[in-house]
Amino acid sequence: MQEITKELTSLKRGIDEAKTNLAKLDGREQETLSQLKNTFNLSSVEAAEKEIQKLEKEELALTTIIKEEYASLKEIAEW
Repeated sequence: MQEITKELTSLKRGIDEAKTNLAKLDGREQETLSQLKNTFNLSSVEAAEKEIQKLEKEELALTTIIKEEYASLKEIAEW
C-alpha cells in the first residue's frame, strides 16, 4: 500500500509540474503572438508563415536580379 501511495504521489507531482509548465508555455505563446502583432502587424502563426513565404519569394527574385545585374556588369567591364 505504501508503494502505491508513493507512486501516486510521484505521479501527482509530475502532473502538477506538467500543468505549471503548460501554463508557462501558454504565457510565452501569448507574449510571442503579442510581439508578432506589435512588431509586424501579424495576428497569428499562420499569418507569419505566409509572410515568411512571401518574403522568401521576394528574396529569391531579388537575388536572381542581383546575380543577373552583376554578370552584366562583369561583361560590360570585361572583368
